[in-house]
Amino acid sequence: MPKSRRRARNGGKVRAVIDVNVLIAGLLWHGPPHSLLTRMRGAALGLVSSPALLAELDGVLGRPKFDLALARSNTSREQALSELRQLAYETAEDEVSTTSYVYNTWQAR
Repeated sequence: MPKSRRRARNGGKVRAVIDVNVLIAGLLWHGPPHSLLTRMRGAALGLVSSPALLAELDGVLGRPKFDLALARSNTSREQALSELRQLAYETAEDEVSTTSYVYNTWQAR
């Protein structure tokens, strides 16, 4: 599908696959990853995800080392996952690797 048709289908916004570590940093701390998440919440950027990425996020957030950070953020693992699921355009595994840009790091503009 041509890029112009893909952009029209998603309202013209850029969609990106975001690394799980960047998503967690955005959820739990301030800084560039948090700014990226703010852009997703404001609909300036679309999050593309897959069942495997959401499962990885669930597993990583379930680690005991994040319990204190979640408590300090006044959120729970379930709330964080729910928010990201609502923000995400969920797609099939093979689509994630072929139609989206992967952002392992992001610099706030």
